[in-house]
Amino acid sequence: MHREVAVELSIKVLWFKDKESYSYSRDFASLADSPRLPLSFSRFLDTTSPGQGYSFGITTLPGVECAATIFDAATETLRSNIWHEVTPARRPLPAVSFRTTSGKYGESFDHVVRGYGMRPMMLKSAATMNLSDSGTVMEEEFAMDEAVADGITAVRENFAGTVAWEPFLRSDKDGRIEFSFRNADKLSTYCVQLFAHDRQMHNSVLRREMKVTLPVKISAVEPLFLHDGDRIQQF
Repeated sequence: MHREVAVELSIKVLWFKDKESYSYSRDFASLADSPRLPLSFSRFLDTTSPGQGYSFGITTLPGVECAATIFDAATETLRSNIWHEVTPARRPLPAVSFRTTSGKYGESFDHVVRGYGMRPMMLKSAATMNLSDSGTVMEEEFAMDEAVADGITAVRENFAGTVAWEPFLRSDKDGRIEFSFRNADKLSTYCVQLFAHDRQMHNSVLRREMKVTLPVKISAVEPLFLHDGDRIQQF
């Protein structure tokens, strides 16, 4: 894990003794850990079939908690759902300067101290769209394709926008996580998104795309009669 040196405090001292001037300075530093956590898929499929069950594998460190979700990428046309890594906010230390002017014995001393802090921050609040209040309606058109198997027509019924939501996954002693889900019947591109963190709040996000599709099927109709000179070829 990458570690960076962060200077927490700097002390500078100036004094006089026996008509001599002395100075001393020291920086107090600490090691700051990088907040990034190793996170990857050990088992992942970018193309799957509707209505089928699958299991994905995740590799990270032991004792890590992970949240996983799989949702239809088309829902992001309304509002983005991208997760981000959490980075600790470090306020900059105020720059302080100290200047003195000294006179002779019996006269006053003039001390000037100036300090600089942080400027006020203006934060913009993100407006939240409430679909029930605004009356906005999302309409989706689904093509009712038919998959014929064993002479039975399978009609797709489950068109859920969210396929999986697992907020409390935990890695084992080897840093492995597995979670299972069943695809919806909707043919679309889905986003598989992870957010993992440990007790020290080292964290990472991971996002991949998964297509839910059906293979192309061609049903050839053989002619009932063949005449002299006709040719037929089947694949």
